[in-house]
Amino acid sequence: VRARLAEVLLAAGRPADALAALEPDPNTSPRTRLAAARAAAAAGDDRAAAEFLGDLTDHPLAARQAFLL
Repeated sequence: VRARLAEVLLAAGRPADALAALEPDPNTSPRTRLAAARAAAAAGDDRAAAEFLGDLTDHPLAARQAFLL
């Protein structure tokens, strides 16, 4: 649910609110981590986006989106 909320907030152009919606632990699921990476990238924090992506390039369901981001 929090990942979906973050995606909606990103679509509305509110990356800071999207990151806040994912607190306190955005590292739970691949979908949540991708949403957090997108929000961080949209906020201009490439380092945080890379941290959220972490090892998702090895995840079979998230690898393509992680590479594209």
